[in-house]
Amino acid sequence: MESNLSAVVFKAQPHGEYDKLLKLITKDGVVSAVIKGVRRQKAKLKPCALPFAFFEYSAVKKGEIYTITGASQIEDLHGVSACPNKLTCASIMLEAAAASFGAGADGQFVVLLRMLKHIIYGDNPFIPAIRFLQYMIHSSGYGYDYERYDRIETPLQLLSYLHFLGFEESISIKADSISNSLIEKTLFKIITSFENRFDYVFHSKVML
Repeated sequence: MESNLSAVVFKAQPHGEYDKLLKLITKDGVVSAVIKGVRRQKAKLKPCALPFAFFEYSAVKKGEIYTITGASQIEDLHGVSACPNKLTCASIMLEAAAASFGAGADGQFVVLLRMLKHIIYGDNPFIPAIRFLQYMIHSSGYGYDYERYDRIETPLQLLSYLHFLGFEESISIKADSISNSLIEKTLFKIITSFENRFDYVFHSKVML
């Protein structure tokens, strides 16, 4: 029976001579899917078998693996590769989603897409990455009880500030209102918190 999967490609690796094995992030977690013949030079489905491709996939499931039979692009997310920092932050977010999404993660999937778009169109990609990791920690029941601070001088104080601002305001803060050094330290702190809570080690953090 054919299914439709709205998904973002997390990983794509060679599979056999001409195929690829994809890891797709969906609203129900990560699924594996084979896409046949896509490594041929003139393969029509080649664009939907690249990391960060966001497509509606038609697929048939056999056992635990899907076979993709068609795809239609939902949105172009490849702007995340516009600069190294954007690509790194977007990669960290996909890793976080892959490590923490489970069945019924519709809301989390929507937030992931929102934050990816803020990375593409925003000035500072670190803030959306911080907010997404912060959101995933809280929505999984591991959240902090933040206090309000008069100053923003440490990663904990910045996390508290972002938390109380909420999503839209926090990702719209001016790039020069907080030092880049503090923002980067805060990203490392929230990465460490996520790793500790989900027993996961980010591979993308080596690019920071």
